[in-house]
Amino acid sequence: MLLPTYDVFDESRYFHPAEKQQVIEFHGQALGVTICEDAWNDENFWPNRRYDRDPVTELIEQGTQVLLNISASPYTIDKRALRVDMLRSIAVHNQKARRVRESIRWKRQPDF
Repeated sequence: MLLPTYDVFDESRYFHPAEKQQVIEFHGQALGVTICEDAWNDENFWPNRRYDRDPVTELIEQGTQVLLNISASPYTIDKRALRVDMLRSIAVHNQKARRVRESIRWKRQPDF
């Protein structure tokens, strides 16, 4: 949904943003899948948001029970604590989402 185009990011060079999201049913659970930047726009965590849309809120309004966020930070090794705090804030402020999971791919060097 959200593609960063600031700082070191140039996602729109390779990807097109999705126009909509939908909850995925898996083994009786309603999964909401977000990719990296989709979760980095929470109004309760960030004082200044970069985007008008909030994909996490949109998924929770559709009935998401388990929120997954697939993220990577190729230029910042120490971003894990910030990411965990942000996802914890999302879980606390959105009581409908019972669990928040993250999938982190650690990279030591950027791909060039």
